[in-house]
Amino acid sequence: MRPRPSRALPLVLGLALGADIACGKRADPLAPYVKTPQPAAGLDVSQVGDEVEIRIVAPRATTESRPLPVIQLEWLQGPPTGDFARTAVSLLREDVAPGEARIKRFPRPTTEVRFGVRAINGKARSAQGGLFPFKPAPVPSPPTLLQATNTASGIELRWQNPAGSEPWPAPSASPSPSPAPPAPGSTAGPFPSPTPAPSPPTAPEGAPPVPPGQASPASSPRPTSTPSPTPAPTPPTGIRIFRTDGAPRLAREPIQASSWLDPLPKPGERPCYALRYAASFKPLVESAPTEPVCVEVKDIAAPEPPSRLVGDIGTTFVELSWVASPSTDVAFYRIYRALDAATRTLAIETQGPVLRMRDPNMARGPRAYDVVAVDKGGNESAPSPVLKLVLP
Repeated sequence: MRPRPSRALPLVLGLALGADIACGKRADPLAPYVKTPQPAAGLDVSQVGDEVEIRIVAPRATTESRPLPVIQLEWLQGPPTGDFARTAVSLLREDVAPGEARIKRFPRPTTEVRFGVRAINGKARSAQGGLFPFKPAPVPSPPTLLQATNTASGIELRWQNPAGSEPWPAPSASPSPSPAPPAPGSTAGPFPSPTPAPSPPTAPEGAPPVPPGQASPASSPRPTSTPSPTPAPTPPTGIRIFRTDGAPRLAREPIQASSWLDPLPKPGERPCYALRYAASFKPLVESAPTEPVCVEVKDIAAPEPPSRLVGDIGTTFVELSWVASPSTDVAFYRIYRALDAATRTLAIETQGPVLRMRDPNMARGPRAYDVVAVDKGGNESAPSPVLKLVLP
């Protein structure tokens, strides 16, 4: 007779398992979420007229590389020495997006100071990044008499440089490496050593001899290294040109001149320009900007003329045809006519860039025709070669 299983065994096991779970250890707590932003980057300070211009890039992440929400940047100014965190004063605090580049201007200090920028995320503040020492310099005078002229090649700017800027100081070129001194005991003198004659080419073992003046098939020319171009040194002073339509942006790196041509504007645009005179680039010390000068960009470049004007005399008209102008912006053509010894006058104006028209004027006697192209800006090309006819 088999023994009957006890019903109390599952209950005992369940109670024991529950007691074991109830007496178990708690899991380790999660680390707190760190909201401290990374320090702001790219701190740069320049002097523009009576102001200082501070540039900075807001951090994108926390110190644990977690994405940041909208945070605040705080611009700070402190004495040139000492504990900056305790002595600095706040110039401005404002909301910024992560990774946003900001430019702020403040009154130029009269004494040496240091500038810094701190990122703030709620109650968490970033570590103080690099500090920028600033020493005020005399304010340079700006250029004067700025003019902008619409030309066929672009917008031409002309101005008068401030007193004392010319003659322009020449940029210092990079020093060339000096030749190594001769070793002690050597007999090297000021005369160049003779160049050894090249050895004749040799053929591989078992190959026929190589005739004089020919290269061995096994020999390969040595690759010649192309020297990398040396960048032009930055001039010690110069004129910086800014486009001020929209957000001000640098249109031309510093130049030492009194004129400049901007070929980029297109017809219909209205660019504005302002100039600053930089008395120094390291550190950057420049004048206040000139008053902006704006100009309407118009197409004043004439198209290329058409060619090969020919004519056929009919019973009630003179049919004229020609080869199109090579310009791509031709809107239509004008045909000029001179009867006998009369003055040249407009005879026909085409509707669009067609290449064939009929003149119904059938007055007898000699006459002359020429055709011109007219572009979308209304500019007229030079005339084609003259076609002379005589109507009987």
